[in-house]
Amino acid sequence: MNPYAPPRQKGADDMRFLSIQEKKMFTVTWNVPPSLPEARAQRTYVTVRLKPVGENETEVALHHSGWGEGGQWDQAYAYFDKAWGNVLANLQKQFDEGKPRDWTDWLASIRAMMEKPAPPK
Repeated sequence: MNPYAPPRQKGADDMRFLSIQEKKMFTVTWNVPPSLPEARAQRTYVTVRLKPVGENETEVALHHSGWGEGGQWDQAYAYFDKAWGNVLANLQKQFDEGKPRDWTDWLASIRAMMEKPAPPK
C-alpha cells in the first residue's frame, strides 16, 4: 500500500466495511495490487474474526474470499497467500512488543521512491 500513489494506484483504494460485530468480527471489501489490473477490476472480501482465548490473548482468524478464476487470479492468490502471513506476523509482533509500530522510516522510504525520477526510455 502506497499512501503517496495517485488514486487507483494506492493498493487499498475505495474499500468499504460490509459488516461489523463489535469486538468480534468485521468484513471489508478488498482489492488486489494495481499491478494486476484484470483481477483488480473485481473486489474480493476479507473477514477478520476475533475470539478471546485467555486473560490477555485473542485468536485472530482471517478469511479472504471472492476469488475469480483464470487470468491474473492465480497471481493474486499467490500474492495474498504470502502477504497475509506477513500481516499477521507483524500484528503478533506489535502485541508481543507492547507498543505501536513507528511507520516514519517506512513512509519516508515510500516518499523517496515516489520522488525518484523515472528511468529514461
